[in-house]
Amino acid sequence: MAIISNAQSRLAGVQADLAATWQRDFPIYKEMQEAFLFYLPYTTIRNAPYAFKDRIPFPRPYPYGKGRDHQGFKDRLINVGLIPFELTLGWDRRDALDDQLKDLERHVSTGMQRYFQLPDVLIGEYMSGVAAYNIDGLQLCFDGVSLYSATDGDGNARFGVTGGNIITGQGVSTTARVMSDIIKIRRRFLEMKEPVTNQPLHNSKDIVYNNIHYIIPAHLDGIFSQIQEQELIYSDPTIVNSQSNMLKGKIKYTINQRLSADSNSFFAVLKADYWRPFAYRAPQDVNTIFATIQNSDRSREFAEDGFYSDMRIGIAPWCPFTTVKNNND
Repeated sequence: MAIISNAQSRLAGVQADLAATWQRDFPIYKEMQEAFLFYLPYTTIRNAPYAFKDRIPFPRPYPYGKGRDHQGFKDRLINVGLIPFELTLGWDRRDALDDQLKDLERHVSTGMQRYFQLPDVLIGEYMSGVAAYNIDGLQLCFDGVSLYSATDGDGNARFGVTGGNIITGQGVSTTARVMSDIIKIRRRFLEMKEPVTNQPLHNSKDIVYNNIHYIIPAHLDGIFSQIQEQELIYSDPTIVNSQSNMLKGKIKYTINQRLSADSNSFFAVLKADYWRPFAYRAPQDVNTIFATIQNSDRSREFAEDGFYSDMRIGIAPWCPFTTVKNNND
């Protein structure tokens, strides 16, 4: 009696599951990351330039009998290259036959979610200043310095304020100190000025605590949970001395597990109506191939089935005035 393998039908089911995972989970991760990423128009160009205009000039006095003073936008340019990523898995064909619990198929199906996490990895590298997955290194911003800097490329105070978009924190020994730094972060956004007009960069109505999103390392979760939920905050944990928590229910934060456990620094992102800290070239989809004895010499030679996948994405710092680093190191 001929024996018919069900491998092809099983792989077809996994392929369908991968497609369903992409359709289901990509919008979820996109929503989670939208506070940090501006999604650029899709293009297949490997290294694409994106031109944009600087902020609109401020009105000037218009004396009677005088001509108009024509002002213009300042052109800016960023280049965002595509970084290829791949995930290739191989397994003995007998492992697939013995997969009684179907965990092998589950691992392959959830491999798609690894790609969704890549923006978090790349963002974490910019925030920690270490490039591993950013294979071309960490790009500079349009003003000639890194994403977080006290000065601009000309050596002036960045955004017209001492310290630029870096604040020296008071440490994390007490919740009250972290709260004080959160208040300072809001004030720093309010103090930022446009370099030419010396006018505020942000509209004060946008600089509210609910519009500021924090990115923290995992070990600061307890402190931020207290700020988010507790009615009272102890200003000194050694004595019974508390104060009302003015930030209760007003802050939003995300834990980035890639931030160093040795660092107490955390980061703030202003969720403005348009500007974002990073420009992102998102993928259209993930290329996937299953290697079997029907289509792979390696599979026939080594009795190994395989899962081959790859995609390309790109990220670059875009608007550093929408983010502040609270430096506690």
